[in-house]
Amino acid sequence: MLTRKIALPKTHYAFAILLVFIQAILPCLGLAFQPELVRPIESSPTKIDQLEFSVVTQDQWRAVLYFGSKFETDPNHNDEVTLQLRIVNRGVKQIVVPTFDSFTAMLQSPEGNETVLGKARDHTILTPPILLKPGQGYSYPIIARLMQPHDGDGIELVYADRTGGGSVTAMKPGTYSLYFKLHSSKLFNDWAPEADLWISPGTTGKVTFRVLSAGEN
Repeated sequence: MLTRKIALPKTHYAFAILLVFIQAILPCLGLAFQPELVRPIESSPTKIDQLEFSVVTQDQWRAVLYFGSKFETDPNHNDEVTLQLRIVNRGVKQIVVPTFDSFTAMLQSPEGNETVLGKARDHTILTPPILLKPGQGYSYPIIARLMQPHDGDGIELVYADRTGGGSVTAMKPGTYSLYFKLHSSKLFNDWAPEADLWISPGTTGKVTFRVLSAGEN
């Protein structure tokens, strides 16, 4: 019986090699673009009168590369790190917690130097107060974006407290700490007459995290 060998065009060989290469590299690409695991951390709670305060964030703050303006917010919030002020009512009565100019974030560098975040103000936004029932908690979100220019190695923290206060702070890889100074505003006190009004100043515990550049492991 006669058999005849059929020669494949060279382009078919090239396609077959490319297909094998793609199949081999796809799992690696999946790992490369897989989002990082978020590990939440929280400071020790601080009780002030009937309220308990703590700072919630993530154990690693990784900078995100940007190509335009650092002030252009990603609509998907992929450039933000988790930063929240956790407030829990441990008392037996309802309490109103004002949020306008009530919290000041303090950043501590690896060298121990402290920086006030959000001290600049371009405009004013009257943020709503929070009414907490006994045993109820609320995590007040703070806007924090860690940015790194695509053509440089500098890291900047773009911070906003939602009241119009903001700041841009230069950072570098290392271990940082953050806490809040608490100083409730007395501008308004008639939201819920049946509830107590929080007016007691204080300071939260510190939370410690690691800052990483965009390409750092």
